[in-house]
Amino acid sequence: MAVMRCTQCHQEHNNDMAGVPGAPNWHVAPRSMAWEGLTAGEICRRVLDKQRNGGRSIADLVEHFKTDELVLWGFSPGVGRARPPLTRDEFEKAVEIWAKAGAPCPPDKS
Repeated sequence: MAVMRCTQCHQEHNNDMAGVPGAPNWHVAPRSMAWEGLTAGEICRRVLDKQRNGGRSIADLVEHFKTDELVLWGFSPGVGRARPPLTRDEFEKAVEIWAKAGAPCPPDKS
């Protein structure tokens, strides 16, 4: 079986004809960043964990969420992919409000 590099298909932009997603610096998140099966509180705590988030402070996270092209790809994911339930502007406002409040995480329900 021939082996292909991810960049042979995943480029700097979506390829809607082939259904292949793409964005600048496209890569799959490491398994340690998986959110499936986690509560909102668990996801929040992982995002804030500097050992998992690239050493980012809350201010750094806000900047990352607002400017990272791979994060922003989610707002234009290409044909056949669902967009988030809010606009990019709404997301940015929510991130700013969250940060100004001290980046609180929701409690886990028992």
